[in-house]
Amino acid sequence: MKKLLILFLIVVSSSSSAKNADSLLAIWKNEALPDSSRIVGLAKYISTSLIYSDPDSAKSLTDELYIYSKMKKNDLGLSESYNNFAILSSYEGKYKIALDYLDKALVINERLQNKKRISSSLTNIAYMYNNLGDYNKALEYNKKCLEILKEMDNKHGMIQSYNNIGTTYDFMGNNKQAIIYYERSIKLAKEIGYKEAIGSGYHNIALIQYDLGEMEKALVNINKALEILLTSNDRFQLANTYANVGYIKAGMKDYKEALENYNKSLKIYIELNDAKGIASMLFTLGELAMDQNDYKQALWYFGESLKSYEKMEHSFDIAACYLNIGRCHIGQKQITKAINNCEKSYSISNRIGAIEIEKDACDCLYKSFKLKGDDKTALTYMEKSNILVDSINNKETAEKLVQLEYEKKILSDSLDREKEKRKSRIDERSNIQNMIFLGSGLLILLIVGGYFIKRRKSNKLVAKN
Repeated sequence: MKKLLILFLIVVSSSSSAKNADSLLAIWKNEALPDSSRIVGLAKYISTSLIYSDPDSAKSLTDELYIYSKMKKNDLGLSESYNNFAILSSYEGKYKIALDYLDKALVINERLQNKKRISSSLTNIAYMYNNLGDYNKALEYNKKCLEILKEMDNKHGMIQSYNNIGTTYDFMGNNKQAIIYYERSIKLAKEIGYKEAIGSGYHNIALIQYDLGEMEKALVNINKALEILLTSNDRFQLANTYANVGYIKAGMKDYKEALENYNKSLKIYIELNDAKGIASMLFTLGELAMDQNDYKQALWYFGESLKSYEKMEHSFDIAACYLNIGRCHIGQKQITKAINNCEKSYSISNRIGAIEIEKDACDCLYKSFKLKGDDKTALTYMEKSNILVDSINNKETAEKLVQLEYEKKILSDSLDREKEKRKSRIDERSNIQNMIFLGSGLLILLIVGGYFIKRRKSNKLVAKN
């Protein structure tokens, strides 16, 4: 099954107030205006009107923004360009390339001493590390971001940061720490009346409770999230929440309720023209059908999902689709088709280093060749699967050890900082001046495609910002 966590990505815009798209584009095209005004107009137009709805046009105009900003030596324009290039690269699953762009944006924002822009860069870098599975790095950047947001007393930003840290801990399997940060997010969101964030917190806590087998508690919290989001204008997050209500219902074997909620989610994604959301829900509907041994229906869903992911060039999801298509063919006793699709899944997952899917593809091939009567080939894939199990276990152990070392370092750094603060209070003889920021740095908080995918494994199925 798929578990869709709320993870926030931040798009930075250099304009301090929203204007309609036509007027923003008109500013860019008006060559009589100052260069800085034109750059701000184009940057705002791309971030508010194109970056999620029309990536191709966003890429073309970001190229223009970059070239013009480079020519005019305008740092804000260059920072915006790098940020946009990063987001567009992440659409294609090119997270390492996205990181390179974000690092360049961070250098510029630090040079500008613009804390808002620095915090957005740190958040987005953490988001990319989450996608790459480097959760310790994601924690490092999210916590750097949180410190800056606290200095700024930016409560909205702190709420998102608490949520993102909780999500990273969730990915690491550290449920206790994840819940602590989700609860901090909810508490602060209640203080300022930020209801969408309250819903996000309940939503993510519900998914941890699901993982722990606390189904009734999970249902209570996901319904709290749904109740809040039904009164908000956040359609992306509403679609996400319906999907996870269905996810929890499916875990409770209430397939009828699961189907109803999945279809509600799919309907919203279609209305929003969100290709990623549509592909994800088709995949999830396929899993639901496969859970009920309705292989014909499942194959249709996985096939449609595969077409979408192939257009987006999402290799991980393509591998997952081929795997489940292969499993469906095993269920139908169509062994040749099963082998063909599971081999495709194995090849792709091996190439991109998705070892959990690679392991499950080996299991699929072992089962297929066993049913075919080719015990020798079946044994080969069983051996490969066992090797991959060891790799997965070793990776998880290494990550836990690194996490412990990281937490020890954070504690040590915290104690050192406290000593410095005490010394500073003793020696302080002048008032602290407020920092002056360059640029307005309006932050627009969005959910990428309405969701961040967390893959979960089970004995039958393989499936997160």
